[in-house]
Amino acid sequence: MITSYTLENGRLRPTAGETPETCFPARETPASVWINLVNPTDEECDAVGIRFGIPLEHLRAALDFHERPRMEYDDGILLIVARIPIRLDTQKHVNFGTCPFAIILTPVLGVTVCLRDHPAERLLAEKMTGSGSSCTPERLMLTLLLRISTTFIEHLSDMDEHVDHIERTLHESMQNQELMRMLHVEKSLIYFLTALKGNHSVMEKMRNLPFLAGNDNARDLLDDALIENKQATDTAEIFTQIMGSLSDAFGAIVSNNLNKVMKVLTGLTIVFMVPSIIGGLYGMNVPLPLQDKPFAFAGLCVVCLGLSVLVYRVLRKMNWM
Repeated sequence: MITSYTLENGRLRPTAGETPETCFPARETPASVWINLVNPTDEECDAVGIRFGIPLEHLRAALDFHERPRMEYDDGILLIVARIPIRLDTQKHVNFGTCPFAIILTPVLGVTVCLRDHPAERLLAEKMTGSGSSCTPERLMLTLLLRISTTFIEHLSDMDEHVDHIERTLHESMQNQELMRMLHVEKSLIYFLTALKGNHSVMEKMRNLPFLAGNDNARDLLDDALIENKQATDTAEIFTQIMGSLSDAFGAIVSNNLNKVMKVLTGLTIVFMVPSIIGGLYGMNVPLPLQDKPFAFAGLCVVCLGLSVLVYRVLRKMNWM
C-alpha cells in the first residue's frame, strides 16, 4: 500500500488514492514530501524507485524480515534500516518481536518502508496538524527514530504487565502453560535487546551526517532518540535478568505445588492402607478371631474406621495433609 503526503500551508496532506498512478501523477517536480509504503508489491517499489530515482535495493531492504539495522549514504540518498517492535497476539500466547523498518531520505523527499503497520503512520497523521518547520523530511526522520525508541518502552511496559499476570497465575499452577509463556517473554526480550543495540549503533553513525552539521535542533532531536533508546535498552536488560530469576523461581514453585499434591495422595494412601491390611487378613482361609460371631463384620468396619481416623489425625498433626 502506498500513501503519499504533500506539504500544503505548513501541514502534511495525504494524496487521494493509494496506487502509483494516483499518488504520483506525471510532473517534472515531485510534490510529495513523504511516501509511506506498507508491505508494498514489486510494482509499487518499481513505481517509487523510477519516479524518484531511488535504488530498488533500498526500497526492498525492509522487505527482508531478517534484515539487520544499518546505514548507507551514497549520492545524496540516505538509507537507514532499523528494527521496530511488534506485538503478535495468538489464542494461547502474547508474543513480542521486531521487524525491519527502512527510512530513505533523498534531497526532495523521505520514504518509509515496512512489512507491517508502524509508528510512521500515526506520526504522519499527527503532523497533518503540525507546523511547517516540523514537517521537513530530515526532522520527520529524526522524529521517527525517537518514536521507535519510545514505542520499545511502551511495549516493555505491556510486557511487564503480562509477566505480572503470569506471576499471579503461577502461584497456584501445576501446569507448564505459564512456564511456556515465560519462555516466550524471554525470547521476546532477546529480540528487543538485539534490535535496540543495532538501532543505537545506527543512530551513533548518524552523528556524522552532513545535514546535522550546525543544526542544533536536529542534533538535539537525535540525542533525545539516543537517550530513549538507551533507556529502553537498560530496561530490557533489567527485565532479562529478572526473567531469568523468575523462571527458575517459578519452576521451583510448580515443582513444589506438585510435591504438595503428591504428599496429600501419599497420606490418603496410608489412611486407606489400614482397612486394606485388615480386610486382607480376614480374607485368608484360616481360622480367625470372631469369625463365628454375627457382629464380626460390623465390628471390623468400626475398627477399620477408627484406625483410619487415628492415622489421619496423626498425619494432620505432622502437617502431611
